[in-house]
Amino acid sequence: MMLINVLTRDEMRRLDALTMETKGMDGAGLMRHAATRMWQHMRDEGVIAGKEKTLILAGMGNNGGDALVIAEMMHDDGFAVDVFIVGRLDKMSDEARLQLAILDKKAIPWLHVTEASRDAFDQALGRCRHLIDGLFGIGFDGVMDLFSSHLVTAINQADIEVTSIDIPSGLNARNGLTVDVAMQAERTLIVGMYKTGNLLQDALDVQGKMMLIDIGLADQTFERERLLVQHNDVKGLIKPRKHHSHKYDHGHVLIFGGAPGMMGAPVLAGWAALVTGAGLATIAYTTQAYRERLDIIPDLMSVSYAGSKDINGLMPKKRAVLFGVGLGKHRKHTKTLKDVFEWRVPVVVDADGLHALKPLIKDMRHEQNVVITPHVGELARLLDVDVDVVKDDPLTHVEALAVTTGMIVVLKGPCTIIADAHTTRFGVFGNPGLATAGSGDVLAGMIAALLAQGHHTMEAAMLGAYLHGLAADAAKQDLGESSMMASDLMDYIPEAFKSI
Repeated sequence: MMLINVLTRDEMRRLDALTMETKGMDGAGLMRHAATRMWQHMRDEGVIAGKEKTLILAGMGNNGGDALVIAEMMHDDGFAVDVFIVGRLDKMSDEARLQLAILDKKAIPWLHVTEASRDAFDQALGRCRHLIDGLFGIGFDGVMDLFSSHLVTAINQADIEVTSIDIPSGLNARNGLTVDVAMQAERTLIVGMYKTGNLLQDALDVQGKMMLIDIGLADQTFERERLLVQHNDVKGLIKPRKHHSHKYDHGHVLIFGGAPGMMGAPVLAGWAALVTGAGLATIAYTTQAYRERLDIIPDLMSVSYAGSKDINGLMPKKRAVLFGVGLGKHRKHTKTLKDVFEWRVPVVVDADGLHALKPLIKDMRHEQNVVITPHVGELARLLDVDVDVVKDDPLTHVEALAVTTGMIVVLKGPCTIIADAHTTRFGVFGNPGLATAGSGDVLAGMIAALLAQGHHTMEAAMLGAYLHGLAADAAKQDLGESSMMASDLMDYIPEAFKSI
């Protein structure tokens, strides 16, 4: 099985430079090589049908140069193209300028799009069935200029199929954010390696189908291993149960959660833990909350505790703990969590548990037994920074926290980031139906169950997130995204297991 690496923007630039050095290419040579592979893929896959005219949109950078090479090759193969160039020509990269000269030499016409020539572009937009997007590439970082923004908006509103080169124009290759507008692509031809911006945050909403184009990059080992999770990565992780076993062999999960008004959260988590294979699951409520508990799942057990003094009576024989689902924010929970940590069993900290964890972070080192499952807002609060700071560079914040504490950090989102002190995994799991109350409680319960069954923390986090996403995809087939509830996932977790 081929490992699919995910690189940062800077790593991709270094790898391009190494490839040119080892293969004896200059920048223009690498550009022609990459564009050739992209055109071969589009031609062989029938992306551009028949001889319909294609609009080529090229910017000033190397993505624009790629688009111009594709225009040349399409022209040479008998395909009709309308070539439009956007931006200040004096700012064009040297490699793109060389390719523009080749178009001139072959008498392939092109038009510089300005306000004065905008009508010609709009007419082409109306008559072309396909558009190759080379306006901006991985160097884009910030806000699109107003003229380009208007062009992209017009393209998004037109009846035209867009293929983006490497990354849709307007999508940030570093963090996957779109600030104003981004090209809505039918497909994205990812050149050589996935970039972090191909996966994170807004990326999945604008890229369409992602196709990885092998361009024969040089072999390179990076300081940190970052990989895209694939089916085969989790396929062998679930072991068959032995006939000669009992419930305690499959682990007992203890769940600290449930405050007045949030009693459903620990029930969802405990229910998910049992469906994910835990032999037993018990919810530990505070004395006050115990009186309002929801005894709606007969398979779940419940106990009460008055404070940290009762922890020693709760912890024996527990193989994993989930702390925080619907627990409420009170400083007394920090002492309880600290007492739980002293038992050295695997702990998943989620939701309100992250509030309890915050005062303990500064003293945590090499805590490989702890998995935290924040969303971006919870991570920002845990790190005591503004949420926009985390959104601007989620990968750095996740990895830094994993390195300094040793914890497994699972940042939930359209692409889940899972990091330990040495490696990072990216998971494109599930669908927007998971944006509903309680789905995070289900995930936390699933990870806790896998820990209780003996999976190590990184493995449990990766497998739990993968199964959670598969269950959501199965639920979507029957229920759609809008009507999906967290409790619905219980019916589909078994389907997720069967598919692995």
